[in-house]
Amino acid sequence: MSQEKKNTSFLVYLLLIPAIVGGFALIRDGWKEYEFGQETASWAKTTGTILKKGVLDSDRSGRHEFTPRVTYTYDVGGRTHEGHVISRELAGRYPSRREAEAQIEAFEPGADVDVYYDPDSPSRSCLVPGDHGDGIAFMLTGAGIVAIALFIISLPMLKGYLRRQFVDRRLNIALKAPWGWRRLPASGSSGPLVAFARKHIRCALNAAAADRDVLPSADTVATQRLDIIAEYSTSHEVLTREPALIDGREGVLIEVTARENKSEFLYTGFCMAHRGFRRELLVYGKKKSLSRRQARETLEEFVRRLQVLEPERFSYQALPPVTKPFVSKIYGYRFTPRKGWRRWRTVSSDLPDAEAGFLHDRGLVLSLLPVALPDGNPPREAVVAGLLTLYEVDDSDPTLTPLPHSSNRLAYRFERTVGETAYAYRFHFDFWQGVACMAAVAGEADNPFLDEVM
Repeated sequence: MSQEKKNTSFLVYLLLIPAIVGGFALIRDGWKEYEFGQETASWAKTTGTILKKGVLDSDRSGRHEFTPRVTYTYDVGGRTHEGHVISRELAGRYPSRREAEAQIEAFEPGADVDVYYDPDSPSRSCLVPGDHGDGIAFMLTGAGIVAIALFIISLPMLKGYLRRQFVDRRLNIALKAPWGWRRLPASGSSGPLVAFARKHIRCALNAAAADRDVLPSADTVATQRLDIIAEYSTSHEVLTREPALIDGREGVLIEVTARENKSEFLYTGFCMAHRGFRRELLVYGKKKSLSRRQARETLEEFVRRLQVLEPERFSYQALPPVTKPFVSKIYGYRFTPRKGWRRWRTVSSDLPDAEAGFLHDRGLVLSLLPVALPDGNPPREAVVAGLLTLYEVDDSDPTLTPLPHSSNRLAYRFERTVGETAYAYRFHFDFWQGVACMAAVAGEADNPFLDEVM
């Protein structure tokens, strides 16, 4: 941008500041007028008498100011009241005595006048009630001025933002490219979600959402990327495939050289998986123009700019919510999930012993595992121990703690750590004629909703 354009922009912004200040002043005055109008609209009316009028002068912050003042009386319920309020508009201060006197010219001592008073507090009154419609008009005008001024100020930034920002709310992701990168046209359903280019280097973002509880891992995402590179190249070599931590995100870092036609390319990618979302950033270019160091630095820059819109959201929240109770015709029970549960579509393959499963928007998983009891009704403790083995839980484990329960239900809480993540389980065991059913709720140990959904 030339210096002349910069100076012009600065002057425009400078001129917009008074507009913004004036707009907020209109909003403030409009709100006061609206409040006064709302308050006085329901006041009762009576006839009063003007006793006297005048102008009060005062010094305020070194300025001489004049305030119009009228004194009037009125009767309510046999009692005489005295008032001084004319209206909200005429209660202000004026820079000259002539202006202040002009505001009360119509009120002559001894003349009858309409007085509006508060029925709940007759001592509160005014001569001219407010108009809340005017207040709304003032506020809308002020808001319009402020909005237009802010839009003009932000227009250059907005243009740059739109060119560099990509958002996909369905996939819960946003990416803002650095300055100097241009966004490439979409390449169809088989191409990346979005791609940016600068000189001899490109960066592509790929993402997808799973709709089942068997959530993808970063290692699975890396395997899929390597398979694609192998499919489209005549030869390739994997230089690096290792777990990595970039900007606090866990994933798998891959570096691959691949020959395509007569050119050799370098691919550097970071593969991630979180709450059912598969995400991958891939930096690539011709090997002769792109060093491994440059590729890694570019990749790290894009990872830092990658934003997860709702970190606590699971991909399966796109599934329709459960609206009807689950009824077991085999075991004779009905289960009615509370709000937020969605059907676990693949429970039969993910957890074969479960009859039904549900996924909660708060990141919880619920499975129902009923069993028919043999004749003789074995001890409940033995049934519980047997059902817990389905979750590889030993009933003698010290982290398995009993919870308050009723006569027909037993309840326990259990915790285990997988990798660096602690998980908690709530097991509820219900017994009825020849049947025992375990309802297991699982989620991360610090999930505050774990104890509330059952």
